[in-house]
This record gives sequence, structure tokens and C-alpha cells, in this order.
Amino acid sequence: MKRDHSLDFIKFSLVLLVILGHSIQYTYIKFGLDFDNSLIFRFIYSFHMPLFMFISGCLFVNVKSLKILQKVQLLIIPFFSWAIIDYFFFDSGSNFSVYIKNVIYQPDLGLWFLWVLFFIMVSTYILRIYLSDLLVFIVTGLIVLFVYFVSIFFKFKGFGVGLYAWQILYFVIGMYFYKYKHQFLKLNYFILFPILIIVYVFSMIFWERNISQVNIFDISFLNQAVGLVVKYLAALSFIFIIVLNWNVFSNLLNNRICLFFSENSLAFYAVQFPIINYVLIGKFSENIYVYMIICFVITVILSTVSIFILNKIKYIRIPLFGR
Repeated sequence: MKRDHSLDFIKFSLVLLVILGHSIQYTYIKFGLDFDNSLIFRFIYSFHMPLFMFISGCLFVNVKSLKILQKVQLLIIPFFSWAIIDYFFFDSGSNFSVYIKNVIYQPDLGLWFLWVLFFIMVSTYILRIYLSDLLVFIVTGLIVLFVYFVSIFFKFKGFGVGLYAWQILYFVIGMYFYKYKHQFLKLNYFILFPILIIVYVFSMIFWERNISQVNIFDISFLNQAVGLVVKYLAALSFIFIIVLNWNVFSNLLNNRICLFFSENSLAFYAVQFPIINYVLIGKFSENIYVYMIICFVITVILSTVSIFILNKIKYIRIPLFGR
């Protein structure tokens, strides 16, 4: 099948945005500021992981046979490998077994995307075996509603179920967008594009990274519901802005650097965390924006070099990158 360079460009851009978002986050912490007040941070976090999951769905749609052990190697082993590295370098003061139990119960303490993506792939594959495309969408929606009901009313959020519910919809939409891509790309651009821009901008007025911070009503449940709907509106409207411009991306930065970032996107996701932690040891500028830019550039360079080297060492590459 012909390579889709639009996917490569989007993954390349997302890698840079993930690193920029984390650079902003850690820089603001270093300067004692609230990173949620950064407009660039809010912009990136409104869509970057949902779009990553959407792209993962695009790549998954043509999978005919799910090899569980292969996915365990690709996603679960690196999840635990990086958690162990994080423990010995940054959290070795705690009990190791307690630390691992905490990471399993709260995957967002580690590389949660890998954990969640594994279970989304498995569950979606099972749904596709027995259900039609429409029923997969309907059952996915029911799963999301059920998980949110349990998490809100029974206060259960363990094992990443909340993250699973938040991300699976983007994955499924990505699958079926890619399956019916040619039909989607026939949609009226000049009508839909301005509508999606308006929806995105409007939703960002009320968008909060943590929906518990939404304070519109006196009833907590209503605030969380509105916060969740707003987050979905922001992410989905931005994703469909990307969809409408899909063919434009195929001719942008079609080179070996873009391809390297695309093929190693999960590796960049993993490597940049410890590198940013290392880069931010020293405060090499009193100007927050200079500090942020330097942090971003150094992290991109060191991540690229590290991945290039580690990819050549099989017995390190497999546990860290899963391939």
C-alpha cells in the first residue's frame, strides 16, 4: 500500500508539539508559575493526545489479525521499562513494589499513552470481529458513558479507565475516517472549515485541562459534564480541521527527517521525559521564554540523537521502544 505522507507529517508535527508542551510545563514549574495559564500550552493540550490516538486508529484500521504478544512488546514492555528507569533515577526513595503497584493503578504516573493504547487496540479489535462499523461506534459510545458513570458516581478511576474512556472515541473515529477517507475528503470544505474554527475557538473559551476546575454551576456533576463536553468539542473540531486539510499535508516536509520522527513517534514520546528532567536541572536563563526555547531545542536534539543510537542496540531497543 502506498505510504501516506500526510500521516508522517502529522506525526512529525505532533512529536514536536508534545516536546514543546512538556517544555512549557516544566519551564513554568521551574519558574513557579501555573502552566495552565499559558495559551500555547492550552492550545497544544486541547488536541495533541486525542490527535495522536486518532492517528493510531488510522494506522490500525487495516490490521487483520491482532498479535497480542507483539503489542505487549510494543506497548506494555516499554511502559514498565520506562517506569523502572523513572524509579531508579527519580524516585528510588520509595518502595519498588509499591511504586510499580501505583504505576499500574495510576498509569498517568508513567507513559500512560502506551498502557491505554494497548487496551484500546485489544478491545476495539474484539468489537470489530463481531460487530458492524455502526455498532462498533454505538458500543464504543456506550462503553464511554458507562466508564464515566462509574468514575463520577462511584469515584473509581483506577487502572487508567478514565484515560481509556477519554481516548477510545478518537481511536475509533480515526479507524473509520481512514477506512472511508475518500468520502470524508469530499465534504464541503468552505462550509465546514469556518464552522469547525468557530466551534474550536468557542470551546477553548471554557476549556480546562482538568474538568474539576470548571465552575459554571453550583452542582459538581454538571460542571464535570460541561467540562467533558467542551474538551470533546475542542479536540474533535481540531481533528476535523486536520481531516479537511489532509491532502495538503502530503506535500509538506516529505523528507528523511520527517520520516524518522514519524517512525519513531512512540520512542520520542518516551525519551523526551527523562531528557527534559535532565535539561531542567540548571536554570540557564532568567527569561522564561529563552529558557523554554533552549529547553525545547536541546530536548529535540538529544532525543533524536538518543533514539538514533539506541535503535542500533537490539537488546536496549526492544525493552525501551518495543521493536
